[in-house]
Amino acid sequence: PCTKPNIETESVIHEKKDICVYSPCPKDPCPIEPCVPDIASQGSIIPEEGIPGKKDVSIIVIGAGIAGLSCAQRLVTAGFRKTIVLEAEDRPGGRIHSGWLTDAIIEKGRDWCEEMTNPFRNHILQLGVKNRLFNIPLSGVDPSQGLLLGTDCTPLPLPVSFMAYNHIAEIIKQIECIRTKVPPTQSDLVDSYIGVRVNQMLKRLPANMAMTAARILLGLKSYLSPSMRNVVSDSFGAFATGASFRIPLGSLGALAPIITDISPKRIHYSKQVLNIRWGTVIPEQHPRAVVKCRDGSVYTGEYVVITCPLGVLKNYMKTMFCPPLSPAKTEAIASLQVGHIGKVFLEYEQPFWVWRETRIHQHWNDDELCKRNDFTRGMIALEELSGSEFVLAAKIRGSAVEEWKN
Repeated sequence: PCTKPNIETESVIHEKKDICVYSPCPKDPCPIEPCVPDIASQGSIIPEEGIPGKKDVSIIVIGAGIAGLSCAQRLVTAGFRKTIVLEAEDRPGGRIHSGWLTDAIIEKGRDWCEEMTNPFRNHILQLGVKNRLFNIPLSGVDPSQGLLLGTDCTPLPLPVSFMAYNHIAEIIKQIECIRTKVPPTQSDLVDSYIGVRVNQMLKRLPANMAMTAARILLGLKSYLSPSMRNVVSDSFGAFATGASFRIPLGSLGALAPIITDISPKRIHYSKQVLNIRWGTVIPEQHPRAVVKCRDGSVYTGEYVVITCPLGVLKNYMKTMFCPPLSPAKTEAIASLQVGHIGKVFLEYEQPFWVWRETRIHQHWNDDELCKRNDFTRGMIALEELSGSEFVLAAKIRGSAVEEWKN
């Protein structure tokens, strides 16, 4: 019968979704209108009968991050049993890297998962709800909460802070409107537009408030990107936004059901890929791809799915592929920008702060930033670690991350 998809996340997210996933509807008239295929649901629900086609082909997935593991899970569940995953590190997860520090879980990678309100496009959320990793109802993370501090660690005036925050939010909405109305050939850089709008605002403020507002706007701008000079307006805001959420026991726990579906035997760790020989003279020639790892091991397959980080592709794309990629793909990879984000966890035996879950956003002006030579030049936030009374977490962005590592 034509029934609603029984998705457990509906009761958690409080989001009604009365769309039939069957087309055409077996019964007429259908009690659910409209009775059309739900693209979002079809992309998130693994089919029971699998994907039609040859199931005996060998598929090599490079990278055991959430993208690689999700791809392998989908393939194995669909019937492609000759699927293996090659991971350069000695652990799965990629940027998902959880661990213990004193009395709390720390996230060395991403702090939270995006788009809590869209369960059909968020694999982590589906797995978390299915395996009871979340407390119901879910509570979102609001990165805008916290205190804005100056150089001397004194809170900045709240009226100016609210005004600056609302102004930068208005600028972001205006840039998103430009993306939908301005042709790509006439797109301006986002950095130029933000600079013009900020200067217009500062000219309308008294001198004593303008300095504080400029300090706040400079810090809030860093949350968009360390540098907006290479971002064009027609590409800004192209991603759907939603609330965010944290996994109490660490994001790494959400990978367990994926690895179980794949089977740990199919995942090979410490396999850094040296090169990929792909393509054949005739379609009937096998194997179509040969993957050689740095330790000397060789894997053959018909298809190779690459889920490596962008930085890996940028550094090794000239030597990784034989024959090399097409000029269009090479240019696309080279044109994409890499963001630098670092974290510093500070543990104290005797905490000197009053325990409370709030963020401390440190902001400086341009003159103060030029005088700093250490990693604090790129520090954008200092906050207590959620669930701990002894650990502070500092976040660093931009070129200061590379300087801090060196």
